[in-house]
Amino acid sequence: MRCPECQSCFRLACAPVELRALEARHAAARAAIVAAHEGAVVDSMQALAGALSSAFAHDLLSADDFAPRPPEAP
Repeated sequence: MRCPECQSCFRLACAPVELRALEARHAAARAAIVAAHEGAVVDSMQALAGALSSAFAHDLLSADDFAPRPPEAP
């Protein structure tokens, strides 16, 4: 068996039905992780959009805030 995430390998004797069950559990766990990550990204983007909207509403931003900045000296 090989982990598709970390590439570690190991051997063990399993029946095909056991391997299918393992693959199904792995797929379900991966889907749960992906869904949690996507939810966190959505929450973060909504919070950032809210902060930006509030800054615009309170006239805290100007065009200068979006101008390119010169590189900082080392």
